[in-house]
Amino acid sequence: DPRSRWLTEADAAAVEERKKLGNEALKAGQIMDACVHYRIALVELRSRAARQSSEEAMILAAQPLEMLCLNLSMAWLKQYSERQSVTTSTAEAYEGELAVVEQTDPLGEAFRCANQALRLCSGRNAKAWFRRASVFQAAQDWRNAERDLDEALRRAPEDKAIAARRREVEEKAKEVAEYWYYARHKELDKAIGELQLTERECLHIVGREDPEPFPRTEDTHFPSHRWAAVALDSTRNESDEGGVVVAGAPTTAIFVPMALWTWEDLLQSCKALRTMVVENTDLGAGALEWVCKGIRTHRSLDVVHLLGAHLGTVGARCMANAIVENRSVVELKLDTCSLRDAGAEAIFKVLPENSTLLALSLRDNAITPQGLKKLPSVFGDSEAKSGLTFLDLSENMVGFEGAKLVAEVLSQKGAGLREMSLQYCQIDLAGFWRIANELQDDRTLAKLDLTGNPLGKGTRRIWLNTMSQTLRCQVIFSTKPAQDLEARIQRPGAADAPGECFPPPRDWF
Repeated sequence: DPRSRWLTEADAAAVEERKKLGNEALKAGQIMDACVHYRIALVELRSRAARQSSEEAMILAAQPLEMLCLNLSMAWLKQYSERQSVTTSTAEAYEGELAVVEQTDPLGEAFRCANQALRLCSGRNAKAWFRRASVFQAAQDWRNAERDLDEALRRAPEDKAIAARRREVEEKAKEVAEYWYYARHKELDKAIGELQLTERECLHIVGREDPEPFPRTEDTHFPSHRWAAVALDSTRNESDEGGVVVAGAPTTAIFVPMALWTWEDLLQSCKALRTMVVENTDLGAGALEWVCKGIRTHRSLDVVHLLGAHLGTVGARCMANAIVENRSVVELKLDTCSLRDAGAEAIFKVLPENSTLLALSLRDNAITPQGLKKLPSVFGDSEAKSGLTFLDLSENMVGFEGAKLVAEVLSQKGAGLREMSLQYCQIDLAGFWRIANELQDDRTLAKLDLTGNPLGKGTRRIWLNTMSQTLRCQVIFSTKPAQDLEARIQRPGAADAPGECFPPPRDWF
């Protein structure tokens, strides 16, 4: 195939040979050898694609990378199963192998590979959803396993294996909330009661692995990855640009996503609440439904930040229903929540029905141009239109096609946007000039952030020396793109922190 010239025949043969060796090792039960072969093939394929400046090469590499990730995930899952089956009496026979395995977390590695496969296919492959569901099942996270199997069934409704696994997981998922109430409600309710919710104006909840003083248990009703959340004693400081949350010290209040009753009346109890921030916490497994019910009718809540909350497309629809009815929230952030195209469409669809919301951030949600198609209708010239003045779509795959939709928004005189952020959105020269043509002085837009897009120094120089001097809108470029990209990769939350065995919810696709 002439489109695959980025990968020579010799390179392709080497990668295929490594994959074949991995398959043979896996069939022979040599799990560690299989992992090594698959990893080498992944590194080889990624390095070949990365050497090419063409974005097409990376797109063509996605499918073989996805298959290798799925194979490697299966190998790590088998390694985890073998490790679990090693008893004390047989541990000495596995002493050498266990020493190697202890250096990594097989379950965490299996999850990372399945999660990466989902990113590579943009969630379109039923097998990738099934593989990650298998990891959640091995981790005894029954509710998330059920969610992933539902996604797999939407893409392969006739698959009997997926349907059978779904029925198997469903029963255990139903037991989770009931178990948590009868087994732990006294200690959880006591700690949450100490927060004095009726007087609290700022509620800040942050996810942590195995948080103290959470009781340790080996019970199968609690996932082995042990991600729960702690309430911080944070405050909100007012500034000219709005409220800023200042993180405080951890409290003794623990919020468990599976303990649904703790979320049921949470917002209703916080009658004076103005700011709610939930970070790195898996709300999508059930708690979000109760959070949204509280948002719908709350009268004083004006800032809601759900950051890395693993909402998914179903959670996005639930949040969209809450937005329609709420009339107090002016700032909403749903960053790194894996909303994807369907979730973005659900949010954009209801925005014209809410004139109260002024600032919206959908940063890093795997949104493509397909998910932006309803964006122009948000600011239409009809009577029903959004009152948004700030919109952040950074770190989504906007590209040229998405840039055309952004330009269409800016062309509407009825749009009241004053600031827009499109950082690291893969907008090229053609996309930039399409947007730039709509930056007229009779428009309200005053600031456009294009940091991290591949526009080149020449474009920046031309803009600064000519167009920028005649327009009111400030356009921000990357002065040092390489350093900006490195800073983005190394920023807190961009990758698993040292010591984290199982990836946190903010990294879940």
